[in-house]
Amino acid sequence: MNSIPLISVIITTYQSERTILRLVDSIVGQQGLGTQFELEILAFDDGSSDQTVALLAERGIAAVVNTTNSGGPNWGRNCGLRQAKGNWISIADHDDEWVVDRLEALLQQAIGVPIMSSGFILRNASLGQDQVRSCTHGVRDFAPNVAFAQRLLRQKNGQNMYIGGLLLRSDRAHVLFEEVHGQLDFDWLLRVTEGCATREVCRPLFIRHVEGSNLSLNSTYRARDFEFAMQTLNELAARYPSEVKVSRARWHGSYGRYWYTVGEFAKARHHFLRSDWSLAVVFYFATTFVGGNWIRKRIQIFG
Repeated sequence: MNSIPLISVIITTYQSERTILRLVDSIVGQQGLGTQFELEILAFDDGSSDQTVALLAERGIAAVVNTTNSGGPNWGRNCGLRQAKGNWISIADHDDEWVVDRLEALLQQAIGVPIMSSGFILRNASLGQDQVRSCTHGVRDFAPNVAFAQRLLRQKNGQNMYIGGLLLRSDRAHVLFEEVHGQLDFDWLLRVTEGCATREVCRPLFIRHVEGSNLSLNSTYRARDFEFAMQTLNELAARYPSEVKVSRARWHGSYGRYWYTVGEFAKARHHFLRSDWSLAVVFYFATTFVGGNWIRKRIQIFG
């Protein structure tokens, strides 16, 4: 009789007392647990001062605690990847919530590919609204390197590859996250998908809960994200010269839209001049000289 697969779930936490039990209960309440798969839950706390670790202990989960905050989830993700014993690995953010049949739905399709993904629901508490980000039906197969190229080229309509929605076969566990900044993942998504065939289940199988604070609008984070992306692209330029050229332009365009959004029009122009000159970029560039403040208060340009 064949044994059922073991799934390692890596949970990273920081000041998560308001959300952690919602996540944990949605994991241990998964349909198919004990019959279709078993779970190994690995929790890593990045120096919380609230009740996060105690709440995990109430659910029988002993978290590994970092004595000094590392600046993001990547320390815990890497600890989990190194320790995971499962046939498959899932990485969960502390404010996510899983649909009850998430793992069962992914496992049913996880034959012959090392990376599975799904759609998700973006639930914005401050706006009181849900956005469904998912393809519409069935499954979508992506040939080797297609998901990689989509990430590299920053294509918007490709496979949903948000980290909280991935199921990784254990042979991808050697691909680790950067820990210089502790919170960036553009390079990881490229390295983990390079050369791989992938598959997407066209259903929203988890919920991303977000509130008023938005890391994407933090100037320090944006600078680190852009600079690290440029470093990553430099490392890939010899192998993928045409794709890297396109990606650099799109990163500049995105960074320009960020500076436009926060009203730094000179910095926005600097990056727009290095981006791909779409009609939208031409419009935003022109209005950095006049009208930009009126536009940025009425139109969501970035994020």
